[in-house]
Amino acid sequence: NSLNDYEEGTYTPVVYYDATNDHSYSEQYGHYTKIGNFVHGTIVLTWNENNSTGQVGFSLPFTSASPSTTRTSGYFIYQDGMDIPNSGSPHLILYGGNNSVKTYAYFVGGNDDSEMGPGSTYLDSSHTSSANTVRIVFHYLAS
Repeated sequence: NSLNDYEEGTYTPVVYYDATNDHSYSEQYGHYTKIGNFVHGTIVLTWNENNSTGQVGFSLPFTSASPSTTRTSGYFIYQDGMDIPNSGSPHLILYGGNNSVKTYAYFVGGNDDSEMGPGSTYLDSSHTSSANTVRIVFHYLAS
């Protein structure tokens, strides 16, 4: 797509728990800029996890591209209310699949690196609480 294929907009992001979704929001804002098939944006969310279970993901404004080499990614610029393991210098990143409308959160850097490591490093309901706040930046190629 050419550079004149430009779009800015807002959307209402949601939190996905892969097993059970039972939560409520007090803040839900999403902004994006799409140039060609490149999407860059931000998410502002505050939610209460009531009885949700499973791995935590966040919605995206467009479906990601389908090639297996295409992944959504991003990072958290702020988080509060989550029980992130305190080992080394952990931080949260986003990493998702291809052909998807959501991306998943992982905590990394337990040994001061950015490796995601084994499956136990994904953010799930055991790490969220009744008052979660996140500020996220994301980027990916849309289909």
